[in-house]
Amino acid sequence: MVEEIVTPERLEAGERYLGSLRALGFEPDGALWSMRPSDPSSLELSIFSSLVEKVGPLTIYRALFDAYDQGKTPADFDPWIVSLYGPHQTFFDAVAGFDAASVDPDKGAAFVMCGGSDHEEGGNVVRTTDFEIVRIVHREWVYKVLEQPRASPAASSLRRWRRFEENLARAA
Repeated sequence: MVEEIVTPERLEAGERYLGSLRALGFEPDGALWSMRPSDPSSLELSIFSSLVEKVGPLTIYRALFDAYDQGKTPADFDPWIVSLYGPHQTFFDAVAGFDAASVDPDKGAAFVMCGGSDHEEGGNVVRTTDFEIVRIVHREWVYKVLEQPRASPAASSLRRWRRFEENLARAA
């Protein structure tokens, strides 16, 4: 079943896509395929970057689509299936330091992320869950794991990002 969701061809397409981004100057902190449980239509290439907070997700998405429109990324890889995550997002923190080698090859790993609020009720603090997000990841879906969460991008990441933008501007 897992092989039917993320086929070897899709894995290779993701690798080519990430390689083209690296060649242009965008080096994500991490990248992997993930989906909601029992919902293969929710499959996405999850890209993790500390640049999300620095330059903004809209700037990055626009650049990804510009690269696609200019033929600088593979034509067979649709950027609509890419999702970006920055250090202030729960999935970014959940994946940081993820040990892909320890994942059951048949079941995968489930990342459960909850958000909510605390309030006092009858002298007790009660936590109310406002949302719950679950993403499934399998070992073979992981391209690069975040080594540790970074609150802000390194200067070298910003330089590579500027090079990425310059490479896109040259072709426009």
